[in-house]
Amino acid sequence: MRKKCVEETKDYGKYKTLSALPYESKIEYEKLMQPDPVKGADVQVVINISSGEALTGKEKELDVVVSGIKKRILVKIPAGTENGKYIRYREKGEPGKYGGPNGDLLVRVVVEKESESQTSESKTSKQSGKTEDDTVSVNITFMESAKGTEKEVKVPRRAACKKCKGTGKEKNKVCPNCKGKGYFEISQRIRVKIPAGIDEGQVLRLKGNDSSRNLYIKVHVETDPKFYRKGYDIYSTETIPSYVGTGRVVAIETLDGKHYYAVTKNITETTQICLRGKGIPTLKDPTVRGDHYVIWKKE
Repeated sequence: MRKKCVEETKDYGKYKTLSALPYESKIEYEKLMQPDPVKGADVQVVINISSGEALTGKEKELDVVVSGIKKRILVKIPAGTENGKYIRYREKGEPGKYGGPNGDLLVRVVVEKESESQTSESKTSKQSGKTEDDTVSVNITFMESAKGTEKEVKVPRRAACKKCKGTGKEKNKVCPNCKGKGYFEISQRIRVKIPAGIDEGQVLRLKGNDSSRNLYIKVHVETDPKFYRKGYDIYSTETIPSYVGTGRVVAIETLDGKHYYAVTKNITETTQICLRGKGIPTLKDPTVRGDHYVIWKKE
């Protein structure tokens, strides 16, 4: 049974002035006239890192200005961060109004390009055979990126030549079987665990491929017709049928299934609500999740 709203039965019109209202009614009236809570504005800043720091992760100090006050924060950049990605710090932005929450602080990561000397040094290292890295790609769905999954991928591997036993020589001559390399390039299928929260273009490093080689798995996330992602937050649009009135409940599609929300008279085409903790799990702690922002659309 729907609970009766007390404010709907009040008749404030019989009082000619606000001062004539009884004290209890005046308090109720002021509450009714109080504007809806408004979330504070988000603050966006930029932090520059090197390509090496983006690959391995880094903690860097950054000066930000919020409400005219300058302060220094410690930004934790996770390994595999891609250029242009945002790191969100909740309610660290501008203060809200009328009891609304603070905005968020969005740190945009800019990965600087390697200098020519670094690039040439990397090429020289590979040509000398000191280190050889292998990178393979894997495609996953949006929901798999949010929930985590396992994928089978084909990776390169070196197998020692049986004829020369990996020496590259046979009877003091170049091994005709492996042409003196001592090994053959073969492929092997392995299962890779993709953690929940991984984003497009991020890279996983696998150990134990070869002593002199590193194996990197680059993840590509397919777009989803329902959700799109910003950092660890997701956004979606929901349509309110024309026959649904105030107080009726509509179902919202989330990563965890349907979430039921009561429609209010204040909902318009531009109304946006936030479902706290219904977004993407963070890579560092899967129990901590982003938010799900829902934008309403009327038929």
